Amino acid sequence: PETIGNGPWASEVEKTDFSNCYNSGDYFCDTRPDYLNYRWNCDGNGESIVTQHDPNGVPFKSDGKLIMGYSSDACGAVFTEEQIAAMRSNLHTEHASYLQVTEPALPIDPEASVHLTFPVDSQAVQYNDFTLHWDPVPNATFYTVDVSLINNSSFQPRLLTKTVYNATSLMVSGGLPNNRTLFWRVRPYSEWDLCKSTAPQQIGIFKTKDFSATNDLEASVYAELSPNPVNAGYPAQLSLTADDNLEAVLTVIDAAGRKCQEQQVRLSFGENLVEIPTDGLQSGLYIISLQNEKGTILKRLAVAQ
Repeated sequence: PETIGNGPWASEVEKTDFSNCYNSGDYFCDTRPDYLNYRWNCDGNGESIVTQHDPNGVPFKSDGKLIMGYSSDACGAVFTEEQIAAMRSNLHTEHASYLQVTEPALPIDPEASVHLTFPVDSQAVQYNDFTLHWDPVPNATFYTVDVSLINNSSFQPRLLTKTVYNATSLMVSGGLPNNRTLFWRVRPYSEWDLCKSTAPQQIGIFKTKDFSATNDLEASVYAELSPNPVNAGYPAQLSLTADDNLEAVLTVIDAAGRKCQEQQVRLSFGENLVEIPTDGLQSGLYIISLQNEKGTILKRLAVAQ
């Protein structure tokens, strides 16, 4: 048809000879007509598979390379000069508020690595009130901080992920478990490039504690765990030196927080040896918990194949 729509909403149908390109179709003259109003795939030439006909009966195919169109994402690749000019004009007029005059951002050295300063080397922190600190990286303005339960390639399970701007510290006021060994890392970014750094990442280790609470069990029992790591199928030995007779519950917990084993232990004054069987345990990290009314002692056990 010559037009589409009715009354004041009627508009001309764009022709292939460009005679009405500025008042029909997409209002650009460096794009050919396109009547397909659904998502469509392109052929080997980057054109529509469907052949259309303009009001003069001239056959044509839609250009699938145009990002401003309904062709599939695999087809779209370019903006035309008139489309670019229209977008720039829109930005400088209707959306001028989007423009910000700032100092140009500079790239980060792809080999740059964040140096962690606190806590590192298994330092103990108050589990619900402490601050992570690191040294600045040249040109970096964003830092993403991750805290994980396990130090593996994916840094999962992740307990905390937060991005700070123009800061080299992050205050943590909750959300982390008490009496655990945790791992943390910091990744730098800038406005110039938000891609991940390819440099090796320093991993910090810290332990969470509740310094406001008393733990009389740690004061009365000295615990050593060996061998650690232990090969699956062989028992680990928990050596406990107690300054009194007492009873406690020994629990083995996996990295996901699931209880794997539990046994009642009775300790006598002096040295005690408790075997922890590893039959049925998968390779990985486990938390050994010794607990009674006096408090809790936690040890980390690595089980290897």
